[in-house]
Amino acid sequence: MVQYLRLFGLALLLTAGVGSVGQAASFDCNKATTETEIAICGDPQLSKLDEVLAELYQIKKSINYSSAQLSEVSDQLKKYNPLYDNFPAFTRDQTKANQLAWVKNEQANCLANNKCLVVAYNKRILDFFDFSGDQQTQKWRILEKLDPIDSKFSIIIWSFNNNVSGKVDGCFDRNCRGVYYLVSIHSKVSGNIIDVTPTLILPKDNDRLQYEMGIFPSVGDEISISLSSWMSSGSWGSSTNTYNFKISDEAVRLKSYQHFEYSRNIHLFKTTILDFENNRISIEIENGSDDNQEVFDQILEPDESLVIRKSFDTIPPLNFKQVDPDTMYDVMEKIKEQSLP
Repeated sequence: MVQYLRLFGLALLLTAGVGSVGQAASFDCNKATTETEIAICGDPQLSKLDEVLAELYQIKKSINYSSAQLSEVSDQLKKYNPLYDNFPAFTRDQTKANQLAWVKNEQANCLANNKCLVVAYNKRILDFFDFSGDQQTQKWRILEKLDPIDSKFSIIIWSFNNNVSGKVDGCFDRNCRGVYYLVSIHSKVSGNIIDVTPTLILPKDNDRLQYEMGIFPSVGDEISISLSSWMSSGSWGSSTNTYNFKISDEAVRLKSYQHFEYSRNIHLFKTTILDFENNRISIEIENGSDDNQEVFDQILEPDESLVIRKSFDTIPPLNFKQVDPDTMYDVMEKIKEQSLP
């Protein structure tokens, strides 16, 4: 998202005094015929805005979930909450329809009025992003985007506020549908989508549940996605899942996985790392309480830590769509069973 904001800011700083003629990204300026097209091509500021909007549109249009796929997602999510019976549509046709409506009702009505066009483009570009989480209309919007400089790929977290109560963070209500998330990976070279998953980040259906998400570049075409969750009340504690993916044009594979959990009631900190390239499991447990605690048949004194490192048998590679909280929990427990005493 930072990249787009910089482009957006750059476009606003351009002035009509720049001598070169702009090149719009959504159409060929050599074939411009309407007043609006000619105005866009003749103004570098508008040409830059058109370029930014065209890229956003192509990225969003590359995601298309059929009714069958949507049904599968709903079935997957029902195991977490029976209310997840209608995963919000993310279809190419709807994306096209929204863009065509903007062209017809906003862009075309400006004719050759440059000031009107700048306002229309700004509003439309901002409509692709979810800055506050408070969505006036139900649309899939970009919550976070990362474009690593040394990578051919970009990654996006999308959000869809399906909460009819109007709350941003979900609702503590039997009829709440909450906030949905979807993660997609795109090629910066071709603009094509590499892979997409709707279950890596579970829907948020409780305003007591807090999420903190992050996307971080690693080395080359590796990328990490981190999700922390905690309850704002009670003694549930907190946890953080970090997924490190290796991306290629053919596949997205899980390279390593880290699970951190903190039990608020017993003050125990536990970090488990699964290294799938080297088939190694690492577990570090720290006693943050004032009392002795028994862990893996060992007594840990206050502030004392225990570190375990073991090898495990090779498991089949996990791809982007296979990775979800339940799957990783099952994999982690299976590896513990074969590796730990």
